[in-house]
Amino acid sequence: MKQIYQSILIAVIVISMILGIKYYLNVPDNNRKEVVSLTDNKECNQLKSECEYKFGNKIIRIGFLDSVQTMKTFKVKVAVDNFDEEITGISALFSMKSMDMGLNRFDFKKVSQESTSLNNWYSSVLLPVCTTKRTDWIMTVNIETQKKIYQTITPLQIK
Repeated sequence: MKQIYQSILIAVIVISMILGIKYYLNVPDNNRKEVVSLTDNKECNQLKSECEYKFGNKIIRIGFLDSVQTMKTFKVKVAVDNFDEEITGISALFSMKSMDMGLNRFDFKKVSQESTSLNNWYSSVLLPVCTTKRTDWIMTVNIETQKKIYQTITPLQIK
């Protein structure tokens, strides 16, 4: 009798797991946001000057306020203009192609200027040194709104 109850319990657990997985895989993800890649200025050297990215009338300017080096903190500024949607957050992710550098994600804090329509966001970044001496980083900046993520992807040679 005890084996029958155990068998029934195992069958109920297995069926519940199968139904749960089936339900989970078929549920549409309403939280998934459209990712919009922004057009960049190919001639801009991100390490030497502020670079501008556009999508329609939306403008994003990204610049470094300090010299950029690994193992030394530097500040990054993102200025956004003409966004008709509220920006819920800005983050930057630094990575290398085909190299696991760990999670190097940095969130920005908003600093509004009442005299202009620009909203400036700032973050301090500290990047590790690659053990193979590579310096070819990729900076992905995400500007997140309620419905979309505006994304810039910029290759950087950080010494």
